This record gives sequence, C-alpha cells and structure tokens, in this order.
Amino acid sequence: MQDLRYALRSLRRDVLFTFSTVLTLGLGIGLVTGFFAIVHAVLLRPLAPHGDTVIRIWKVDADRTIARFPISYPELKLWRDSAKSVQALAAIRYAETSAAAVMVDNEPMPLTLAPVSADFFNVVHGGSPLAGRWFNASDEGNTVELAAVVSARFWRRVSGGDPSFVGRRLLFPGGKRGLVVVGVAPDNLEYPNGTDVWVPIDGYFRPEPVLDGLDIRSRRLWLFHFVARLRPGVTIDEARAEFDVLSRGIAAQFPDDLRVMPIEAEPLLDATLGTLRPLTLLLFAGAALVFLAAGGNVAALLVMRAATRTREIAIRIALGAGRGRIARQVIAESLLVGAAGAVCGLGIAQACVILAKAAAGTEVPRLTDATIDSAVLTFCVLTTFAWVVTLGTPTGGARAAASRA
Repeated sequence: MQDLRYALRSLRRDVLFTFSTVLTLGLGIGLVTGFFAIVHAVLLRPLAPHGDTVIRIWKVDADRTIARFPISYPELKLWRDSAKSVQALAAIRYAETSAAAVMVDNEPMPLTLAPVSADFFNVVHGGSPLAGRWFNASDEGNTVELAAVVSARFWRRVSGGDPSFVGRRLLFPGGKRGLVVVGVAPDNLEYPNGTDVWVPIDGYFRPEPVLDGLDIRSRRLWLFHFVARLRPGVTIDEARAEFDVLSRGIAAQFPDDLRVMPIEAEPLLDATLGTLRPLTLLLFAGAALVFLAAGGNVAALLVMRAATRTREIAIRIALGAGRGRIARQVIAESLLVGAAGAVCGLGIAQACVILAKAAAGTEVPRLTDATIDSAVLTFCVLTTFAWVVTLGTPTGGARAAASRA
C-alpha cells in the first residue's frame, strides 16, 4: 500500500505523462474489449441450450438460382419417420421471419414472426418454456386463432412480464385473425435472430394458397429448411449422408414433384452467421493488434520514465532500498496506469458496442444482445493483467537507472 500511495503521488506530479499513457492504454483496452463483447454475443453464446448438436438442413441447387434451396413440408414427415441419425426434426420457413403487427390496447405493435413446425422447440431447446407450454398437435390445425409462443423479450415489452399474458388473444389488424399466446420462450432461445413470435406452420399457411394455387400439403411448394438435433455420437457428415439417401429415394418416388438434389447440412450457428463469422473474427484480430501497439507504446514510455529517474533512485538506494524494492515501486506505477486504463477502456468499449449496434442494426444476428456483462468484464481484467505482467513491468529500465545511479 505504501508503494501504491507513492506511485499515485508520483503520477499526479506528471499529469501530462499520466494522461497520455492512460488514454493510449485505455484506447487499446477499450477496442479489444468492445470487439470481444461483440464476438461473445454473436459467436460464443449458444443459440439455444442444445445449439452445439443442432444442425440446419437444405438442398443444393445445381443451377445456383437459390443459394440454399428449400424443401417441401410433406417431406418433413417422410424424413422424420425414416431418419435414424437425429433425435428430432422440425421445419422452419427458409426466409426465417416475417414482419407483422398485432393490436395491443387498440394500438398496432410491430413484431417479427417465425412459422415453425410443432417439434421446433424440442429440436432447438428440449426444455420447458418460461411460462405456459410449447405447441402440440392440435395447434397445427387451427387457422383462425393461431397458437403463439412469444419471446421473453416481447413478453416483457408488451406486458411487463405478467404471467397472465399467457392465454391472451392478440388480433392482427383487421380483426379477422389473431394469435392466442400459449407459452413464453426462455431468454436463452434466440433462433431465428430477433424473433418475437413463433406460430405453427400448418395454421399460418393453410387458410389460402400461398404460391400459384399450391397449399402447404403440396410437395411442389418448397418453402422450408429443416432443423434437427443429432443423436449422441452421430456426426454432421453421417446425418447429411442419411438425409441425402432419404431425399433421393423420395425424389425417385415422386418424380413429377421433386428433383434429385444433394443435401447440405451445417451447425445451426454457422448456418445463421454465414460469412459474418470470419469478418467478426478479423475485426477482433484488428482490435487485438491495436491493443498490442498501444500497450507496447505505453510500456516504452514507462521504461523511458524509469530510466530518467536516476537521481530519485540514487537517493533511495543510498537510504538502503534494494533493486527489488525499486522494481516493485515501478511495478506499482504500472498497476495504477493499467487500472486507470481499464476504467477508461470500459467506457470506450461501451461506446464501440453502441456504435456497432447503430451501424449494423439487425443485420448481424444477436448483435443487439451485445453488452458489457460479467464475461466481458472478466476479459477486460485479464487483458489488463496480461499487459501489466508482460509489457507494463519495466524492470529493465529500473535496473538500468539503478545501475547508473
């Protein structure tokens, strides 16, 4: 504590040096911490409790007219009855979400809506809802009052987290059709990105033909991707191979409706992020390089400062201070500079997150959930400590000054 008090007085005497080193170090820490917050929210947090075993499946269009060719809804039952490599299989609209609105207290409220099959929550979550229930078989046939599972975010926004919200009827504008809230999804269910309400596919599409007179039961209506949870010990390649065989067999059975097309599958998080993963990691790597450059510059300044304090160090040696005590004093100053830089860096990191959200909006999945939470704070502390240990302890400069003294 005596060393720290003396270090604080020493830094206060040289305000310009202290300000420049703290600001430089804070900039480096802030950038790398801010981008870590983005990486943590977008890449590291699971989409759902079982997200590491969930895959997304689509067909490969040989003509490349559609990047990820969708699958017909009737194929879901055929695949589900025959597949051995997965525990559960569900369908989701390949466009993922739709913009909609419901009337809340006589005012239209915008929302994003995702049509899914009844087994969707069993695939991506496998646990219990926060309130109410998941879909069941009877929900799929109701085309007037659609059963709806709402996100925890939407639930709190509309009702403030009122448990009685389950069972409430929300009308679409016009009043001919509505949603009946049957459940609330937990906070850790975030797929598709930004979904406010999940509704059953069958009830959502069936009231009228959606494409050239075709209805949901047609094998020629290709509107869906499948999501599946792998059985323990089964790899993605094994599941892909099985679904490829199943798909070719069904296409041969119904040649007028289906083409023979290879099957592609990948982890759900990879399918959701696409090319955003390498771009996000590249930006984080760039921030890390800025941190290293800033930390190196501050370390050089500390070494120069230690080397110019010959008279002070000579007096302390004459009074009996050893080289270890001199080095400890310099390290104390580095700790204070690092701590101040970390505090400054947290403010810069928060600003980076806010600017990234404003610039990207909803284009980057889960970016809206990026925040300075406990994991990010831990990263900031560890980053600062690593700088103090590796770059911020200019004992070489202290020894040089002590030798000259």
